[in-house]
Amino acid sequence: KADSSWALAHARLAEAWTELDNFDAASREITAAHSRAANDKAIGELDHLYLQAITQTVDGNHAEALKAYDQIASKAPGEAHVHFDLGRTHERNRQVKEAIEQHLKAIGINAGFAASHLRLGMLYGRSGDLERSEDHFRKAESIYETSANGEGKTEVILQRGLAFLNA
Repeated sequence: KADSSWALAHARLAEAWTELDNFDAASREITAAHSRAANDKAIGELDHLYLQAITQTVDGNHAEALKAYDQIASKAPGEAHVHFDLGRTHERNRQVKEAIEQHLKAIGINAGFAASHLRLGMLYGRSGDLERSEDHFRKAESIYETSANGEGKTEVILQRGLAFLNA
């Protein structure tokens, strides 16, 4: 809403709609993203790579999304969010070990990156390592609590419950 011409905002919204299985809305937003990117003379190389990676994710082509995110990571290796995105793409591609590695890199860069702690809690839980799972859930919960992020804290509670239910 703040800047309807920002291509990556539309791309990220398309990605969110994909996560919610609303493929019509995702398709509309990714089309809007490409339209805005074509008219944006200031869009940089990393933004183009992100648009490519997110488009591949929305299209369900996770192997190609991985290639684009690998290129992004090679250009911006010190950014926690880059490793988070790469970790999520490995998750979608069912590469749990690689996903864990990327989320660990993200929290190595920024120990307060709650989303990667949450994902690690989920991944370790699915792998049956409940001790590591709970450790990361606790860290994510603490970070969300400190930042007064009630939605994040609720997500931790939900995912913790699922991890222990499926153990």
